Amino acid sequence: MAGREFDVAAEELEGNERERTWAEIISAAPGVARYQDLTDRQIPIIRLTPRTTAAGSGSTGPGD
Repeated sequence: MAGREFDVAAEELEGNERERTWAEIISAAPGVARYQDLTDRQIPIIRLTPRTTAAGSGSTGPGD
């Protein structure tokens, strides 16, 4: 999908869902945990979900 643009809904994960997702992230990319160790704040995890257009195609840009 490189170079394509489409509309998404963003949602910050919280609670148990955030913890499960964080565990998956650091399992797949252990170096990411280092960033959390470098800050006092909790790094947000954002889920991006593609939105569909009225026609249901998901396309939002010219030439799609």
